[in-house]
Order: sequence, then structure tokens, then C-alpha cells
Amino acid sequence: MKAAPPLRSLTVHFLRHSQALHNVRAEPLRAAGCTFSEFLAAMKADDALDAPLTAKGVEDTRKLAASLRATAHPALECTLLVASPLSRALRTADLALPPAACGAKRIAQPLWREISGLLLNAKHRPRAALEREFPGWDFAAVAEDDEGFDLAELEGREACGARAVAGLEWIFSLPPALTAGGVAVACHGGILSYMAESGRVEVEGWGKFGNCEMRTCTVTETGGGFEIEVKESA
Repeated sequence: MKAAPPLRSLTVHFLRHSQALHNVRAEPLRAAGCTFSEFLAAMKADDALDAPLTAKGVEDTRKLAASLRATAHPALECTLLVASPLSRALRTADLALPPAACGAKRIAQPLWREISGLLLNAKHRPRAALEREFPGWDFAAVAEDDEGFDLAELEGREACGARAVAGLEWIFSLPPALTAGGVAVACHGGILSYMAESGRVEVEGWGKFGNCEMRTCTVTETGGGFEIEVKESA
């Protein structure tokens, strides 16, 4: 019988996007302990198609970039930068880890998009528009139009969590040379939370990510899923 391949570990820097338009009122409410329904209502009040970063979001991301440079953070040495195809994640990635400081290959991967459905801020713009705005990125995995986006219903926790696990599986399926220096994943608070609840990811003390928060982790294949060990937060 063929022996099972040895389990692998990768360094992954998970980065939640910085403040975007739909976060301005919703995030303080969440921090104050509002219900999920109240949180959704606040986001809906500030909803916008593929919601961009606010001025504060841009400023906070530039501060993060300065901190990463000042500490020679290992994220600057990553060889792969993955982002959700939503503009706020792509912009956060480019500001925090600009090409001049981080020469990683940049791939937009829809598996890492935010919880889909219901809100327009979770719907990405046409691929051609994204390619014009973010020319350094590979958008081969992104559909030209956001087909199948459902404004009537929010994607369920189980489906979103499974999608995050598929995102990890995709990263581990890539050629080792592409991930050897580490991987940065710029994505969203919802999918990061649901990933931890998926039943296939073991992680302690995960909690919710703040806007523009980066966590450097060791991610290890377990055979049936993944173990995540948080090393530091920036």
C-alpha cells in the first residue's frame, strides 16, 4: 500500500481588509455587543457595490505597512499573496504589502471572498474593471461577472466555512516553490470566523479579526483538515 504523503506546514499571514464604507457604523455596534441582525442592518444602511476602503481604512493600512517595514516582518518575504476579488481586500493587500516591498506573486482567488449574498458590498465588480484597477494581480480564477450572486439570501455559515477550507486546500495544492517563503491571505472577517467554525480547522483563541489586523500563523495539514497556530498579531 502506498504510504500517505507527509503532512506539511506553511506560514500564512491572514490579513483582514481595512475599514470599508459598510464598516463605519456596523463595526462599533458589533464591538458593543449588538445582535447579528442589528449588525447586518447597519451594514445594509451603508451598503455599496464592492464597497471601497474609507480614508481611515487607507490611513490605517499605510500605518500597518510602515510597522511591517520597521520590524522587517516576515510577511514582506512571502512568495505568494492571495486576495479576495473584492476591492477592499485587494487594496489592503497592495497598501500593506506593496510590490516595491514584497515581490510575491499576486493571485485573486474567489474562494476567499466574503460571505456571499444579500449585501452588495460582497459582490465584486466585473473582472475587466478589477484588472484595470489592480494590474499587478492574476485574475484568471475570477469570473468576468459575479454570476450566481444572490441578493435574496445570505450564504450559510457551513457553506462559507467549507469555502474557506477549500481555500486552504487550494494553497496547499500549489507548487511548493510558490509557497516556500510563506503566504499572505487578504480577505474578510466573516469568512475567517466561519473557517474556524467549520469543524475541519483546529485553532485556539481565534476570535474575531479587527479591520486591518494581520495574524501570522503556522498552518498544518492534518489529513482531514488543518491545524492553525497563531504566532503573532500585527
